[in-house]
Amino acid sequence: MAAAFAESLQREVDTAIREAASHRGGLRRRVAAACDRIRQQQALARAEALTPLFRADLLRRGRAIQKNRARLMQALKRFARVLPSGDLCESSGLSNVVVVFRVAQEALRVEEELAYWRQPLPCEEAWCAVCTAVREGGYRADAPLQLPAATEQQQHRRKERQEAALEHLLFPVCTNVGSGEEEETAAAAAAAPAIPWIALPCFCTVTHFCRHEQVPVVAAAAKGNSGSQPVNPGASGEEDDAMHDEMAEAERGVSSDGRVTQMVLDATAAHLGRLGVRAGDCSSSGEDEEAAESALEEVRLRVSLEVAARVTACRHAVESLAAGEDGMLLDGVTTVTAAAPLAVPVMALVLPPTEQLFFCIAYTIGAAILRDEQNERRAAATTSGTAIVVDDDDDDGGGWKGEWGRWMRQESCIGGADNAPVGPRLLRYLLEYVFCPAECESQRKGAAALVRPSTVRRWLELALGSVPDKDGAMDAMMTLYMNRR
Repeated sequence: MAAAFAESLQREVDTAIREAASHRGGLRRRVAAACDRIRQQQALARAEALTPLFRADLLRRGRAIQKNRARLMQALKRFARVLPSGDLCESSGLSNVVVVFRVAQEALRVEEELAYWRQPLPCEEAWCAVCTAVREGGYRADAPLQLPAATEQQQHRRKERQEAALEHLLFPVCTNVGSGEEEETAAAAAAAPAIPWIALPCFCTVTHFCRHEQVPVVAAAAKGNSGSQPVNPGASGEEDDAMHDEMAEAERGVSSDGRVTQMVLDATAAHLGRLGVRAGDCSSSGEDEEAAESALEEVRLRVSLEVAARVTACRHAVESLAAGEDGMLLDGVTTVTAAAPLAVPVMALVLPPTEQLFFCIAYTIGAAILRDEQNERRAAATTSGTAIVVDDDDDDGGGWKGEWGRWMRQESCIGGADNAPVGPRLLRYLLEYVFCPAECESQRKGAAALVRPSTVRRWLELALGSVPDKDGAMDAMMTLYMNRR
């Protein structure tokens, strides 16, 4: 009898403990969710203040891209006028293909740097400097007493050192927005840091256009398309239905901005935590470690909020410019119509269209290829009286085909692998309008360049990189090429 009573009592105690643990876990999750929402609101409030600065920075970047594209268009048009009857750089000894390649590649590289806003990765050395500045900021128990005036000045200097250390942690390179610099220096300000961490596309670049069949006017990070999942502070089957419904309702109330902001907050906090573990938070022999750790936690939160706010502000700026709230970024659109008169002046920044720029690049490269082909055939006929024969190892040899093959094997060059600005699309253009698989009337007249199918297939493999259904794409383009007459 006593044993049965003790067993029953033990079951009741176990049940009570499980219920208490369940409620405690639910309360802990509710507190964590509330803290997340508070941090999100703080980051969003900071982002709202930063958005005008990002809009101004994007407009400066847009003007720099506009000038860069205009210069490239002028250079390509000048090349196109010269190539039918002459060479571009006779004195340098470079082939026409190389000259066009270099000009186009440099312009597209500058555009890629300008088109992305980048947040550098906080490094361990900078975090250690922040920790040192915080620990020297008056958190040591053995800090000597000072006169009020001296203490105020000392605290002001320590505060300045902390701010400078935080500035270096967040912005190791000159990437601040709203600095008022001229457009000509925007490329240097937008240069990628040594260790890029977060990169947001702000413009549709020629590179992006050439990798995709259809692209939007502004490559903005549209709401809800970031691939992120709603932040779930915890999940437990033991949570009661009322608490679950309340948390689910709160979760549904989190906007897409809140989800993206929370993702950045979590990622930044996790990275700073790893830095603190590796560096030991640069701990010293200070006696008031608890106060110092509290100060470091405050700094970690501040850095996380600032990074999340900047990411969100950049997204807001791109979206507002695309929607025409107080300015518009237009890609190749020369006229703007409105159903009603605009209440406030609207700045319209028109960029040379990516499609037009691509065809200018493709046409000029094609003209350079044909000119080099004519020069090589003329030189071969003069020396040996025979025409040039293109073999399977043609892209490893000399002439324009050798230059073409070497450029395609380089990273970030026209026609080269995954990072190529215009690889597959440019090659398709050349297969349709410049190359021919066998001798024909156009080739004999100098309007086409003879390239064997085996060489074209090798180039296609380099240009397509790791695209989905690569074999099918290669077969389709080879069929198109072999049917050309």
